Amino acid sequence: MSKQENNPKNNPFDKQVFNRTKFEALRRRVDDAVSDLDIFLPSALNSGLSVEQIAGIRTDDEFKAFIDDAKNSYIKAQKFIPMEERLRIAQTYSRVYNDHRRPVVTVSSILNNPEIVVTYDEDGTPHIDREKTIEKGRAKCYDTINNEKLCRLYNALCALDKAILTFEDTLQIEGINIRHKGVNQMGDGGGVATVNLAAIAQLLGSTTPPLDLEDFANRLFWFEVRK
Repeated sequence: MSKQENNPKNNPFDKQVFNRTKFEALRRRVDDAVSDLDIFLPSALNSGLSVEQIAGIRTDDEFKAFIDDAKNSYIKAQKFIPMEERLRIAQTYSRVYNDHRRPVVTVSSILNNPEIVVTYDEDGTPHIDREKTIEKGRAKCYDTINNEKLCRLYNALCALDKAILTFEDTLQIEGINIRHKGVNQMGDGGGVATVNLAAIAQLLGSTTPPLDLEDFANRLFWFEVRK
C-alpha cells in the first residue's frame, strides 16, 4: 500500500465541521484583545516609549533590561552627577518600570500576535481590526471528523481494489481475510471479491460518526458484502 493511501488526510470520509464553541471563544479572545489595547495603550505610551519600541519588548525581563540600559546609558553620558541626582534618576527609571510594565508587555503581546490584524493611523497609533481578525481565525474553528478506524477501512478497500486488479487469490488486510473469486464473465479482469462484514465491524468497533458499512460497500460496484 502506498504512503499516500496510508495518510489519514486522504481519507475521503473526513469532514470539516464548524465548531460554534470554538468560534464563540475566538470572538471573546478578540474582544478581550480590543479592550486590552484600548485600556493599556495610553499607559504604555506614557512610559515614553514609541509604538515601535513597545513592539520590540516581548517580556517583563526585556522591559526591565531596556529600562536599566537606558538609565545606565544616560548616567554614563554625563560628566558629573551628584549622588542625590543619581538617586533621583534611579528612582525615576524604576518608577517607569513599575508603573508601566504590565501595559507595555500587554500591548506588545497584542502587536506581535500573528492571529490579530492590526492597523495603524497616520500617527502610528495601532488599532485592532476586529472583523478581519475574527474572519482570519474562523478557519481554525472547524473540526476534522477523522477516525483512524475509518481510515483503516478505506485503506483496506483500496488494497482490495488493487488485489482484484492483480488477480491475487487471497489478501490479508488489517486482520480481514479477503478472497478473490476470479475474473468476471467478460474476461476483463474485473473480478468480484467477498468481504466478511462482521469481521470489518468487529475490527472497527464503534465509529464517529456512525458508518453504514453495508451502504459503503454496496456503493463500490466490484464489491460484494457477506454478513
